[in-house]
Amino acid sequence: MVALIAEDIRLPRESSDFVYIPVLNSTGVDPTAYPVQMAFTPDGSTDRPTFQDADWDVLDGIPYATMLVGPNALVLAPGRWRPWWKVIANPEHPVRSAPNVLIIT
Repeated sequence: MVALIAEDIRLPRESSDFVYIPVLNSTGVDPTAYPVQMAFTPDGSTDRPTFQDADWDVLDGIPYATMLVGPNALVLAPGRWRPWWKVIANPEHPVRSAPNVLIIT
């Protein structure tokens, strides 16, 4: 199953699913030419995200950062999680949060 962060997503804690976050930019530069990382912080937290390497996928011409979440990968406790992405470009390292949350039940 593919979970696209276009609206809040609910995943049971027993499930391992790829979470996709759209990486939109207005610079005309292809972000998939650079490494990407993702992080998840408790929704509403002011803690700094701890990023981990992620992968790219392009769906309908839109680049997505993607990471497997669940018991077979990055384990998140039940709760509301804010997804983040970071592109490791030179000299910029843009960091953005997704507009919606991942809810682990």
